[in-house]
Amino acid sequence: MALNTIKFLADKLNISASSIRYYEKHGLLDIKRENNRYRIYDDSDEQQLKLILIMKYAGFTLKEINELLSLNDNSIPEQDCIERTNNLLLNKKAEILLKIENYKKVVELIDLMQPLATAETSEENSVELDNLINTIFNNKIKEK
Repeated sequence: MALNTIKFLADKLNISASSIRYYEKHGLLDIKRENNRYRIYDDSDEQQLKLILIMKYAGFTLKEINELLSLNDNSIPEQDCIERTNNLLLNKKAEILLKIENYKKVVELIDLMQPLATAETSEENSVELDNLINTIFNNKIKEK
């Protein structure tokens, strides 16, 4: 089990040391300290941090990440843990799938707009463009 400094881990994962301290402050990392009070990180801390970064990238809030990570706590009955984990993951998956659909529509919008930059706007293109803008906007509002 390798023990690393915050600087080593930050450099390895290409994030700032302050980000690691921020995650620790918010209860997402339980860091061990040496006698001199310096933080030390082992392989499990690195894996936990990688998971946090992936979940942040996927759009999880710090509260959601903390909830998921705390569900591993043995004080929660196993069935409750499974149920809460599944609910949280299914809700996040639905949010991500909605975003994917919105991104697809944004790509359609971009494709539709490109010819408009070099050609005359037709009534048909204009209506299609307006419909796509409204669809994207309405879906975006539904996310919130």
